[in-house]
Amino acid sequence: MKKSLFVVSIAVALIAIGLHGIVIALPPDAVPLEDLPGFVSIQARKDYRVDPYLLAAAKLQKLGMEKAVEILRHEARQPTQESSMSVIVLCRMLFSPKPGAEFRRPQLGASFFIGQAVHNAWKLEPIEIVDGVPFVIVDGYHLVGRAETSEEYLEYCVKNCEWSKSEFKPKSDAQKAAAMEKLLASPKWEQPLPDEAHKYLALQINRAK
Repeated sequence: MKKSLFVVSIAVALIAIGLHGIVIALPPDAVPLEDLPGFVSIQARKDYRVDPYLLAAAKLQKLGMEKAVEILRHEARQPTQESSMSVIVLCRMLFSPKPGAEFRRPQLGASFFIGQAVHNAWKLEPIEIVDGVPFVIVDGYHLVGRAETSEEYLEYCVKNCEWSKSEFKPKSDAQKAAAMEKLLASPKWEQPLPDEAHKYLALQINRAK
């Protein structure tokens, strides 16, 4: 479980040169983005919880797109894969397709879903947002070649998508449980989900450690 601390401050900003030009490295003192595991490794999937993602998304939305993207860029450049994979989840939450355009999935490989899934039904893979709750619905990927990085996917979103108008906010236990039941009953599953998938989704709506 990682702990990251970021801030938006108009008083102090350190300027650095990055892959895509000038970026702002923000001093840490105000807006925490904590407990955001990725979803690629087995341990990360066990650690994934919806609550810290809802809190992070809500805080980033309050900052507005420009400042939020600065923070996401900083996070995407972290050295560990799982650390930066959280940016992909947040991109799927915070961006939406432009009218008539596609919002493509991150290029991470062939998806293994948590159950028998209808092909191309999951428009926000690797997550599914149900009543404002972001569930991870993949159980890994099979990749031949190089996966798209979270920084590359973020830049795709910035250039080709728009800032979502959907507002994220913390959910009660009852709201999360109701969203999970709706996901379990989704017609996007070709057959009822196995017990392991039930347990996996239930773990996601537990309180963060």
